[in-house]
Amino acid sequence: MNKQNPIDGQLTIIDDEGNEKLCQILFTLDSEEFGKKYVIFYAKKA
Repeated sequence: MNKQNPIDGQLTIIDDEGNEKLCQILFTLDSEEFGKKYVIFYAKKA
């Protein structure tokens, strides 16, 4: 599961144990050819 806030470019990843990790969105790509959206992100340091 994840939550994205496009305004500040951050993404919160929640693992199977309920731990949350705040991530910074580095790059997004919309592929019209495949009808998919991709997000490249990295975990922010605490």
